[in-house]
Amino acid sequence: MRYVGKFHRIAISAALMIMCCAMLCVRAVSSPTSGSWQSREEIGGKIWSTTRTFRGGERAAVLAIGDHEEPDVRVQIAVFDAKGVLIAEDKGDSELAGDYVGLVWYPPRDGDYRIEVRHSGADVNKIYIAIK
Repeated sequence: MRYVGKFHRIAISAALMIMCCAMLCVRAVSSPTSGSWQSREEIGGKIWSTTRTFRGGERAAVLAIGDHEEPDVRVQIAVFDAKGVLIAEDKGDSELAGDYVGLVWYPPRDGDYRIEVRHSGADVNKIYIAIK
């Protein structure tokens, strides 16, 4: 992994945390139908997934933030519809973002969508996940 200065990591961390808070605090009507959800999950060599019902045509978002422990891992998010078709994904390709990843999409129709979060390592990583 390319070296990123400590100042840059702190600045990116602060900016992403502000974006996360702003996204979760917005009171506008949006997906999912059950409301916002957040949790810290321990994800190892497996895929964490959940299925939520979202409103079609309204903004939906998922954020995943790793524990920033060494070794750095690449966190990824994917969203699938009820038929298993990939709707949106963020592969976490940015070297600057480290173990931060976020995905905003507009579900094409009302329905159930499966959200998957995974990371590139085999070790357990504590990942904060927020769905709005």
